[in-house]
Amino acid sequence: MFGAVTRETQHLLSYTNTHTQGIPESFNATRVAGVATIKSIWEDFKHFIDKGNVFGLAVGVVTGAAFGKLLDSLVNDIITPPLGLLLGAANFENLFVVLKYPKGGPTNYNTIKLAQESGAVTWNLGLFIQNLCNFLIVSFAIYWMVRVLQIFNKEEIINTQVACKFCQEKIDKRALRCQHCTSWLNGKETGFEEE
Repeated sequence: MFGAVTRETQHLLSYTNTHTQGIPESFNATRVAGVATIKSIWEDFKHFIDKGNVFGLAVGVVTGAAFGKLLDSLVNDIITPPLGLLLGAANFENLFVVLKYPKGGPTNYNTIKLAQESGAVTWNLGLFIQNLCNFLIVSFAIYWMVRVLQIFNKEEIINTQVACKFCQEKIDKRALRCQHCTSWLNGKETGFEEE
């Protein structure tokens, strides 16, 4: 995790040796290790951002939100109104059964909101069916999007990945070092051909 001792780490070690007289040596070693760990985390974070993963994630979240709105509209505006007509409810969201009426309250409610405001216990069948339809449509759409992406990406993955000769894990064929076992693939520790 810490890697080789760099100039910055040597500077930290010399600083702690000259400016922390009287502090137990184990504390100094722990402090230096903590600084190196924080630096390693920061370097990993910078590498994560540089690779573009954050931007891909942001695009995915924004696209997912827009796709979710589109599918909600499909369920609420296109699919559930005909189902509501078949079940005898003009508005599918307000298809409900009152399980317990409030004492001294009305016994007829037009909407779930009115029933719940008066203290009635309701079984919201319409909302459940609507959410179930939404879930099934979203799942189906995501399944087919993943299938289409696999079709397009399958050829590229096959062409650019090979098995590491040391650990047999799949790696990019252009790699100089295996990301799984960290072996140098050309047998040299530097990873570069000497001229």
